[in-house]
Amino acid sequence: MDVRPFEDLIERLDHVAIAVPEIKEALPMVKALGGQYFCGATSVRSQFTWVQFHLVNNSKLELIAPNSPESFVTRFLDERGPGLHHLTFQVTDVSEAALRAQSHGYRVLGPNLNPIWSEVFLHPKNPLGTLVQFAAWPSDDPWTVNSLEDVLAGLALDDT
Repeated sequence: MDVRPFEDLIERLDHVAIAVPEIKEALPMVKALGGQYFCGATSVRSQFTWVQFHLVNNSKLELIAPNSPESFVTRFLDERGPGLHHLTFQVTDVSEAALRAQSHGYRVLGPNLNPIWSEVFLHPKNPLGTLVQFAAWPSDDPWTVNSLEDVLAGLALDDT
């Protein structure tokens, strides 16, 4: 069995996502790390807000915060508190990543296939103990770049 089933699919580690109760409270730390706002939105369907920041060497940090008690981020925070939520790897083919993950015995969540953003997750009960996301999108900027102020005010909505 191939010991590196994803190596030829992974283009890069795109971002690290951290769950926080309130994005505004985490901004001083992100700024201290040199974070420059990149993009963000509120997911109506999943009831959370996400914002991404460029760091040095084009790495990215994402903050996610719940918008309701029913959000998956609320459940995460209730169980674990603030901290690392997931690692996102950009891949060339989400469907293939899902097939390979299943064939290697990983528990797969998804895939969710969409022309704007496709993803599949490896369950956090994997050996890393962390949710791993494989995602693909058609360009480096699939979302309208809203201002941080608009995102925090709930004016930037995303329904993907």
